[in-house]
Amino acid sequence: MNLEDGKRAAWTRAVEEAGSSIAEETSIAASRKHLPESDLEFLAGRAKELTTITGDLPEGKTVPWGKFVPTVLGLALLVGLLSDLLDGVKIINVLNLSLLGIVAWNFAIYLWMLVAKCLGQPWRPAWLDSLFARWTAQKDADAVHRKYLKLWSPWILDPAAGRVRAILHTGAAVLALGLIAGMYCRGLGKEFHAVWESTFLESTTVRSVLEVLLAPGQFVTGLDIPELSKNEGEKMDAEQWIHLFAGTIAVCVIVPRLLLAGIAFIRARRSEGTVSLKENGWPEYITGLRDAAHIPEGPEAEEAREEAEPTKSTVVQVISAGVVPEGKVREAVRRFVSDTWSGKKLVDFLEPVEYGGEDEFVEELSEGARETLFLFPLSTTPEEEIQGFLVEELKKRCGGEGVNHIVLLEGGGFYDRLGGLPEFERRWTERQAAWRRVLAKQGAEMFTLLPGQRKEWEPLQSPDV
Repeated sequence: MNLEDGKRAAWTRAVEEAGSSIAEETSIAASRKHLPESDLEFLAGRAKELTTITGDLPEGKTVPWGKFVPTVLGLALLVGLLSDLLDGVKIINVLNLSLLGIVAWNFAIYLWMLVAKCLGQPWRPAWLDSLFARWTAQKDADAVHRKYLKLWSPWILDPAAGRVRAILHTGAAVLALGLIAGMYCRGLGKEFHAVWESTFLESTTVRSVLEVLLAPGQFVTGLDIPELSKNEGEKMDAEQWIHLFAGTIAVCVIVPRLLLAGIAFIRARRSEGTVSLKENGWPEYITGLRDAAHIPEGPEAEEAREEAEPTKSTVVQVISAGVVPEGKVREAVRRFVSDTWSGKKLVDFLEPVEYGGEDEFVEELSEGARETLFLFPLSTTPEEEIQGFLVEELKKRCGGEGVNHIVLLEGGGFYDRLGGLPEFERRWTERQAAWRRVLAKQGAEMFTLLPGQRKEWEPLQSPDV
């Protein structure tokens, strides 16, 4: 589902929850036409069915990135050019507090970003949500429009957060570039001399400090720290010091900031148009729609109830152990069922089997032929007493002529954890072989599942999985 379909689904939900213009019968009828589909496709298809009732999407404000970006970068460059890192006089103190402050400030930003990452701080800052809410707020907006804005705004705020980060990092790099350009421009029109002055430090100590502070500048320019005069205030040639200042700023500020800007921009581009259903109660909303469509209510709905009640031949039950089918895994399972089984099938996700509760789960499951999909994590070492027992016993209870039982091994976690290692291919093959050994006697078809990948599933027996 693209962003426009997501907005349409959000507008439909806003009309249903904050308004009263969709009759229950109409809502249920629209839901039934798309019940077998994945959650995203279900919402998009249902919203299109109700377009004649909900009407066109309301127009909203957009962020003027085309004006915002050049304005911020232009101001950053201007501030950098006008800032006098040489202190506005013809004498440069090599213990330049301005330079030290610029480098220290940027290293503080890098440290803060690292700590925030380790602490799991959200990518999207709270102030951005508040700023966007103020930007898009309309004085005469009714409850439906306010609800609609709340529902779809997270889908554009994540990429917006990436854009803002990219702009701020680029602005910091441009400001530093302006500082360097300002130094050289002033150096062309004036003759500068360098001195060192300190109330507490001797020349040997000053040199040691400068060896550390200007080490990045020495690395990129190939210049050494000039010999310091023995006496405070004694003039030295400033050219080499300016080169070292510029090199240090380039290494400590410009290059890291541009790299961070590139990372933020790439992340923003990847998240653009992505619709996530994790926030704002979407899972509960979808479950409510599906439940209402399966079993209509009312004294005169008996005929509709019989039509809506899924039969054993139209349902694929999903039995999972060791993995919770949520989010992209749940969506991938729905797509697998839709692609694998002929005809439209409803997917019934049973409660996951708890470790040690296999016997109890089997005993409580009612008998009768049913299509069954077993969902296990590929990363788990298979055991005949657990996975083998479940598949064998449930085939006895739910088996029958023409009834399919398929084992789906979710490999996303295994791939995310080991995908970049040299031994990944060997360990992937070994783990598949282990699953084949344990489940071979049950005769079930086996597939590997990689949610979100270009090719999400492959038969386990395939040599090029």
